[in-house]
Formats: sequence, C-alpha cells, structure tokens
Amino acid sequence: MSQSRRHTVVVSSTGHITLPKAVRQKRGWNAGTRLVVEETSEGVLLTDAAWAFEDSEKPKVAEVLARLRKYRGRLPESFKFDRFEANER
Repeated sequence: MSQSRRHTVVVSSTGHITLPKAVRQKRGWNAGTRLVVEETSEGVLLTDAAWAFEDSEKPKVAEVLARLRKYRGRLPESFKFDRFEANER
C-alpha cells in the first residue's frame, strides 16, 4: 500500500493553485501537462489527461480490431529489421 502525503495549497483569486514540487516530480507533471479534474464523493481527483478517457472517448473493441486488421499482411521481402536502428528512433 502506498503512503500518501498531505499538502495544503491556496486557491488564488483567479482560481489557480500551485501543486507542490514533490507531487509534480513524482507524477512527472511538467509545465503544460494537461490534467483532468474530477469531482468525487470523497473530494477532487486529478488525473493526467494522457491516461484518462471519458467513456464516450474510449474506442470500441471492434474499432481497435479494425485498425489492427488494416496492418495485417506480409512485409516486403526487401524489408530488413534492424533492432539497433529501431532503438535509435
């Protein structure tokens, strides 16, 4: 079980808050990171928008499978996989 730390922040007159540096560093939230703010019965939850989906935004299983099927097939015979080159990308 992870240990949680409690921090106190102040809401400015414009509604801004500054998240503690330790929290931002632990989560990898840099300037410009988009967060989802969700009201819950226990309070407010912040989630990195890169990992959060609304139910309506989640792709359906059929859509995902259709996208994957588009790439099905054999690679050209001239194709050579070079793992070192791939790791450089």
